[in-house]
Amino acid sequence: MKYIVFSLLCIFLLSGCGYNTELIGISKEDPRLEFETFAKGFTEVERKNFISRKSGYDEGVIIDSQEDFRQLEENLGIDFDQEVDFDEYMLFANYEGNIGFEFKVKSFDITEIAYNDTLLQVKISYENSETVEAKQGEWICFYNISKIKKSDFPYEPRDFQSIRDKNDDKT
Repeated sequence: MKYIVFSLLCIFLLSGCGYNTELIGISKEDPRLEFETFAKGFTEVERKNFISRKSGYDEGVIIDSQEDFRQLEENLGIDFDQEVDFDEYMLFANYEGNIGFEFKVKSFDITEIAYNDTLLQVKISYENSETVEAKQGEWICFYNISKIKKSDFPYEPRDFQSIRDKNDDKT
């Protein structure tokens, strides 16, 4: 009996019935936000400066002021050498890093961003990714920062969720 229940549970979970990956947003016809990649790359950071340490979120952070942008540059140890008009735009910074015992970090592309009044969903793909291996004691971070028009995003996000493309999750 345990085997049958376990088998049914596995089939249910593997079929995708337990997790809805549909992107949601304000418009039923096209819920996605327009965005452009502002910057992406690998950098070595101090553990205390991982993006999530600043934001309190596990997945990413909205940067909507010059002060937060300068703090992000300082934390990552990078001068982006670009200015952002924070009256018109905001940045969404997403990252992947070697936390704990993991020594490999993969790059990713953001393929879609959508939202509703309580959720910002980010769909990422590893299709064209590269992997960097950290040395003992190094904290490597891959960051991907997107630029979004504030007028397209009228709400303050309260949660972040990354969704990997099903076909691209070849680790």
